[in-house]
Amino acid sequence: ALAPTLAPIETPPKDADFAVNGVTVSVVPSVTGRQVDLAAVASRIARGRHRVRGRIIAVNPAHDTAWAEGLHITKLVSSYTTNHPCCQPRVTTIHTGATALNGAIVEPGQTFSLNQRLGPRTLAKGYVLAPQIGADLGYEDSVGGGVSQLSTTLFNAAYEAGLPITARTNHALYIDHYPLGRDATVNYPDLDLRFVNDSDSWILVRTFAGAGSLTVNLYGTALGRRVETSGEPLRVSGPVPVKAVEDPTLTAGKRVTEEVGAPPRTTSVHRLVYDADGKLLYDDTWRSNYVEIGRAHV
Repeated sequence: ALAPTLAPIETPPKDADFAVNGVTVSVVPSVTGRQVDLAAVASRIARGRHRVRGRIIAVNPAHDTAWAEGLHITKLVSSYTTNHPCCQPRVTTIHTGATALNGAIVEPGQTFSLNQRLGPRTLAKGYVLAPQIGADLGYEDSVGGGVSQLSTTLFNAAYEAGLPITARTNHALYIDHYPLGRDATVNYPDLDLRFVNDSDSWILVRTFAGAGSLTVNLYGTALGRRVETSGEPLRVSGPVPVKAVEDPTLTAGKRVTEEVGAPPRTTSVHRLVYDADGKLLYDDTWRSNYVEIGRAHV
């Protein structure tokens, strides 16, 4: 009942934040809040007082300026951008996921999990129905369809930063607008993207979603790492798999191709990560296998 009366004199605390300006980061100071000491007021009223004075007390933020400065987040570590057509339902999902990812902070030694950060993709969270690769390798509408573009963008930002990547799964189908062999699908809760902050400083994740693109930036202390990449071309690894669908309207023995699939294809990406002194830190290979099934009525 007192809330409307106290609103003009009470202010909530504000946590410290980070302001990005190009490749540098600065700390936005925290703000101490103020509120009436209602516990003391209630105690005096309980003792029979009808007129009491309320004392204003300070309310400290959960994360103050000193905390933020101690994270040593000062510079851009890596950046990656992927593109997408404007205004499709999947873009809503991409932007919803990007908003949830934005501001994530990964402490030294911590393994970051995209599924843990985003949680289940639901309508209540703002995700929408959009095309997603289904169990039969066809596209079907699913809540959260499109979030794998966010995963792919984050994977490549961590890749370019030279960070250890401990969980990554390629899409079942080859998608030609992603860098070859460097796509990363996710599905809650079984398919995840995870990377480790093996640096001495904390890492801040920031996302920038536009009408036709998504950028994921990682900020921290400049690692001075050098990343070298090589890869195999996409090559056919077998015949086109075919799913036969029984069709009683067809004459016995007749076969009609409903959808022509692509043969299974494979590729790999090799990454070498060196520290500032030229010492080899990581030697990683990610192999990707893509399958697209053709369908025939028999």
